[in-house]
Amino acid sequence: NRKEESMSDATTTSEARQASVSTPCSAGLLFSMDGIEHLPQGNQALSPTVNNGCISEILFAAEAMERGFVVFSPLHHATKADCVIWAQPSPPLTIQIKRGKATDSGWRILLSSATGNRLNARKTYKRGDFDYLCAHIPETGDFAFYCIDDVIGRHSMTWRPDRGPHNNWSIIEQDAESSHARDER
Repeated sequence: NRKEESMSDATTTSEARQASVSTPCSAGLLFSMDGIEHLPQGNQALSPTVNNGCISEILFAAEAMERGFVVFSPLHHATKADCVIWAQPSPPLTIQIKRGKATDSGWRILLSSATGNRLNARKTYKRGDFDYLCAHIPETGDFAFYCIDDVIGRHSMTWRPDRGPHNNWSIIEQDAESSHARDER
């Protein structure tokens, strides 16, 4: 009878969870949607720029994990780094990910961030914001890495297929290896 009471309690808890969720998805059992305003047109109301940036970050994380890195994502957007990658025993590296936008002369990469205090105000990056900028070029599948020193103070740059770089993960892997060697001394 204890078993019946336990099952009854579980059913009541499950029903309560389902009743508090305003969407009919299975994930609704994990969290409540109460109090969250719904977008009037579903996902179409999301900014395509924000959505595409998220896709580039997810693709970057997947590629980094395939290469043996552990990937961490900041919970807060106040940081300039979009993720942290780590290949033990080396120190972690911070990465800012930017998605290239196709233009007539190549792919434009914005090298600044919104300031949040004025409409359309942008702030260039400085040393300490992150270790590397990774430009994702979705049409070619390339990830082009640039050291923070290569982008400091610049507002934008253009990536071209004839100039690259193309999937230069080696600079990240070499940095991780050399950092580990320095730490062992």
